[in-house]
Amino acid sequence: MTDLTKPTDLDGRVWAESGVVTSPTTPDVLDGWDAGEKPPAEWFNYLQNRTDKFLSYLIQKGIPEWDINTNYITSKSFVTQNGNIYSAKQNHAGQSPVLDVTFVYWRLLIDATGSIPVSSQAYLLARANHTGTQAQSTVVNLVSDLAAKELLSNKVVDFSAPNNTTYPTTQAVATLVAGGSAGGLLKTESSANVVSGTTTLSAYGAYDVESSGGTFTLTLPASPSIGDWVWLSDVSGYWDTNPVTLGRNSQLIEKLAENQTLDVKYWSGFFVFIGGIYGWVSKQ
Repeated sequence: MTDLTKPTDLDGRVWAESGVVTSPTTPDVLDGWDAGEKPPAEWFNYLQNRTDKFLSYLIQKGIPEWDINTNYITSKSFVTQNGNIYSAKQNHAGQSPVLDVTFVYWRLLIDATGSIPVSSQAYLLARANHTGTQAQSTVVNLVSDLAAKELLSNKVVDFSAPNNTTYPTTQAVATLVAGGSAGGLLKTESSANVVSGTTTLSAYGAYDVESSGGTFTLTLPASPSIGDWVWLSDVSGYWDTNPVTLGRNSQLIEKLAENQTLDVKYWSGFFVFIGGIYGWVSKQ
């Protein structure tokens, strides 16, 4: 694939910015030019003006702002609103991210302060590493690689004796991998658990759920802490035929004091505990 070079003549000038610009009528837009037709110059000005404005907008913003008319696509659409960055969780249109407080349609990736929310940290980490032991090796290898390339002035060379003098500190890395002061966000399972019957789930557990034999209940962990999560997958594609009940275990699920029914075929994702009025929320 060709590595395209950004044009150098995108200098902020917009075609017909001071000229006559008139939008064609809706039928004209839908039909396009007819053979032999000579469209007015102001229509051409409108089309080129709109293209230039949108190119300048994208170059400046990078990620477009949400609008009510666009059809957004699951995991492929990214928008900003009020300084926050979101990705679409399902196909939809007309659902404002800032009003989607239970994160049904949107996933908050980065907030207006530049911080990654706790729930997204759990999602992003587990998404990349729900099989477990890769988390520690990834962190260790990253720091080791940086040290080998002398990108750190005080290199990390030994993880056997954690300390708080190197940067990033080996003590901090060891604490995060162990799930200590970070609230356990890096705690992982060594492999996905296969469950085919009534089960009480454990925090930071990854579960391949097999319901071909019939319906049953999965109970969420008792007394969860903020940031706790479980990963569930309809591994065999029977949830639409044999739905699985997700027991709330005295906590809210998506702001509701109700158990949830898992009935979407081949669904996989996380339930993250964020507490407050939300309780457990789903994150695909």
